[in-house]
Amino acid sequence: MPRRTTALIAIAILLAGCATPPATPGPTLSSASAATASPLAAVATGSPVGGGCGTTQFFSGQGPDSSLGLAGNPWARAQPDAAGFVAYTWTEPPALIVASGPQDPGTKVLWVNTVAPRGHLAITAHPRDAATPAIVFDFPPASAPDGNYPSMIHLPTPGCWRLELTLGASHATIDLLVAPAASSPASPVPSPSV
Repeated sequence: MPRRTTALIAIAILLAGCATPPATPGPTLSSASAATASPLAAVATGSPVGGGCGTTQFFSGQGPDSSLGLAGNPWARAQPDAAGFVAYTWTEPPALIVASGPQDPGTKVLWVNTVAPRGHLAITAHPRDAATPAIVFDFPPASAPDGNYPSMIHLPTPGCWRLELTLGASHATIDLLVAPAASSPASPVPSPSV
């Protein structure tokens, strides 16, 4: 072999050895495993229960905010998970939210957010498949712990309602099945007052 060809082969071998190998696809996280990898899901061990509709599933059992002592409360994550919203209710599924008028006390819901900055939580609620009626809520944060927003939710009619949550630049949605006003939940879920 001529010297020049040998030198070119040697250079090609050296360059091939120094080149970055082609990237091989690493493991990808499915949406379920991505949720498990999220700090919000680190301790969530719930079982599906009724009360959600549309894109929302409610769970019973230990939710992602175990430090609050709400293991007996049904809970659901708003979407997207990255917005950091979790809703906790105080009644038995599936009547987690009951239709109520302005004179009724409404249904207690604790909103927890561990991602967004502190501020007022704005919620716009409307039937899932309609823009009206639109009901607007504004809830200040609890004095402690940070990221807790106690609320009383008044929705006038039964059916699937979409709640659009805004806290600072964080936006999320959650779909709730509103039970008829005649439905009375069996009993409130016992838990510490928040």
